Amino acid sequence: MSKETPGRAGHAVQWDGSNPVGRLNDDASLAAQSIEAHIESLDSEMQVQVWDAGDWLGGSLYSSEQAAEYGITAGTSDEMLEEIAREIEDDAKHEGVDVLENIVEYCQELRQHLIDEAE
Repeated sequence: MSKETPGRAGHAVQWDGSNPVGRLNDDASLAAQSIEAHIESLDSEMQVQVWDAGDWLGGSLYSSEQAAEYGITAGTSDEMLEEIAREIEDDAKHEGVDVLENIVEYCQELRQHLIDEAE
């Protein structure tokens, strides 16, 4: 039985004894490096900044201080969380972030942490 599974052109998956590990051949590796170099050479105005809300906000998830900063309490309604999320997204856009992902979910998790703390 072979320990290598063929993948797409230039790619194969090998079992390393405990996990499947993807490997690129030389041609595919050069192509990936070429694509990366091209992206890095683009004018920054042509690039799109995409951040996960938790990463962009830089807070630790379940931070009571961060929840307080945004006015999130254990009793904050879903509608209010969506409004807070829109405000945070607006702030992000003013700082050059094009897409801020998972912001409503992040706000919901902050609220849930406060609910759990109160119990």
